[in-house]
Amino acid sequence: MQMLLVLLAMWSGQRPMGYDVRHGAVIVSMEELQAHPRSYYGKVVTVDGNLHRTFTETAFTINQKGFLRSGPDILIISNVPKEKAVTPLEHSVDAGRAVRITGLVQPYDRDKLEGVYGPLHLEKYEGQSFMKSPVLLVIKTPST
Repeated sequence: MQMLLVLLAMWSGQRPMGYDVRHGAVIVSMEELQAHPRSYYGKVVTVDGNLHRTFTETAFTINQKGFLRSGPDILIISNVPKEKAVTPLEHSVDAGRAVRITGLVQPYDRDKLEGVYGPLHLEKYEGQSFMKSPVLLVIKTPST
């Protein structure tokens, strides 16, 4: 998909079970990522989920797929609009639709994230579940 993500995955030196060769990423469920976030910090992962909240065109959340959703949302921050950051699994990027996302896992630290990506406009969402979850950073190069 994007050379930067492949290089980051190769740099980590690991190719565990569920390795997505096309993206240089570990395929992981939202449940696994939320249960063991420290195991994935600094690694590139591919996660499936449903689009949930949209804060800006480059900051949004996903939640678990399925009828009975549980667990916190995961915040996605991208350097490209949502439509280019995700792969739709249901031919749509509307709220509630299933998507696949590949990104670098980082802990949530609003000050650091806004220092790099600019204002995320999350002020009215302080204390929400996604602030206790890891963040996926989707960095696409101009050629992707």
